[in-house]
Amino acid sequence: MSAKTKLFLSAVAAMVVVGCGARSHKPSDADFAVSKTSSVIVMGVSPAVRFRAFQGWSDGKEWQQNKLAEAMINVIPENGYVVASIAPSLKGDSYGILRVIPSVTNVLSVCTGGSTAVFEVPPNSVVYVGDFSLTNDAEYKVKVGFEFEKARAFMKATYPKLAEKLTKGKAKVAKVTSGQCDGTPVSFVGK
Repeated sequence: MSAKTKLFLSAVAAMVVVGCGARSHKPSDADFAVSKTSSVIVMGVSPAVRFRAFQGWSDGKEWQQNKLAEAMINVIPENGYVVASIAPSLKGDSYGILRVIPSVTNVLSVCTGGSTAVFEVPPNSVVYVGDFSLTNDAEYKVKVGFEFEKARAFMKATYPKLAEKLTKGKAKVAKVTSGQCDGTPVSFVGK
């Protein structure tokens, strides 16, 4: 592939990523619906990278992606947090993060046999599932932690009406039985 072609494809990819994450205004409490069919997820993310989470199934130790599902979370964090509307997980279902996108030219994927963060989203809820910190010490890892009071303070300052409903969820690290190994490998680990 020629250098001109690579440059052109990088420019197109940049426009797509920016367009997918662009917002015309800062969301407010009113932009998020909470009902039987819609919940809100809160995740601490550092540095500011995009996560893509997909629906799947977990037995507690292993997680399998629903190959027919599209990315349900695909948001760039603001002020260290992702706040996004999401469909509640059904009984036996859970969400797993399979992609971490630090930049347009760097896509990290959780491969089959790797580990990801898996979490459930109850209906009619605003749920904090954890904090996720990307590191690169010879290999990419995402450390999964839990700082509920810090997340509550962020929500009170940014989304006060949603903060009143904030509940504790908890992301767990699980082995992936069907990953997306089409980028640089990344694994999730507990702190």
